[in-house]
Amino acid sequence: MPFPLANPNNAIRPDFTTEEHADARQQLIDNGIPEAQVSAVLTNLWTQTNEKEKIRWATRLEEEALAEAEAQTRATEEEAQRQKELDDEDAKFLQEEQSGLRPLSRTEVTKRIANIAATHNMPNLKGHSLRIGGTLHYLLRGTPFDVVKSMGRWAGDSFTLYLRQHAVILAPYLTDRPDILDRVTRYTMPPVR
Repeated sequence: MPFPLANPNNAIRPDFTTEEHADARQQLIDNGIPEAQVSAVLTNLWTQTNEKEKIRWATRLEEEALAEAEAQTRATEEEAQRQKELDDEDAKFLQEEQSGLRPLSRTEVTKRIANIAATHNMPNLKGHSLRIGGTLHYLLRGTPFDVVKSMGRWAGDSFTLYLRQHAVILAPYLTDRPDILDRVTRYTMPPVR
């Protein structure tokens, strides 16, 4: 059975003694109901039907409120999780001071990486290793060469020479991404003479 379109709580009980409801009254009289009771019967029928509609309406409102509350709870939990992940990610590159949090300097980042490498018995990564790692990171994400070049503060053709010299290091990562491999190859090929 479909839900009522209008809130039955706002419905006003009609006056079944008026001329507007004469046909309904006559139908009941024809079915053997005494004329004195016809208005009361119509009122009772209307009230019972309206009460059922009120119950259905209330149930519908409760279901909608519950669904909205669940959606809000889910959204809140997802936002809290996202914020926690962001906070965890930010914490890796921030240092707490009396005035608040501040970004780590290059020296501090290098020290943290050295500590992490020592803790896990890994080779210590120096600036050059980080530079090639950063270059690879951005190239694999499709960042244009000129943007990577400016981010790394590369001068002149040194960026192109760097990519040529480190093709052996970059190749295993780029073979899985033919679109990027093609762009790197075209970018690093020496000019035709």
